[in-house]
Amino acid sequence: MTDTRDTTFFDDDVVFDWDLVAADAALSSGGGNAEPLTLALEDLMPDDGDEVVLSAPDGSPVVLTAGESVVSSGTAEGHVTAAGIDVSGLSFFEFASGLKLYYEGDLSLDSVS
Repeated sequence: MTDTRDTTFFDDDVVFDWDLVAADAALSSGGGNAEPLTLALEDLMPDDGDEVVLSAPDGSPVVLTAGESVVSSGTAEGHVTAAGIDVSGLSFFEFASGLKLYYEGDLSLDSVS
């Protein structure tokens, strides 16, 4: 582990920026009144299995805008994504494109056709 002024390097792949952590903590102090984070479906980067896992810090609400229809939804049972994340018990939406989005917390879909 190597330290610099505001950044800690745990190894070559992991960088922890303490300034960003402090800024995030300051912005997310609202608890249940947190402003929702808005994401666009086309901006998400799926793994090799065409799956995405969303986990909002501190349970903040997320709004997802999507220009395609949902073909199925439910709760995942006994599944690990291609990226190695166990999504058992998480809610999911599968879209017409084949992308499957797993999430925990409060997720709202907007502009779904």
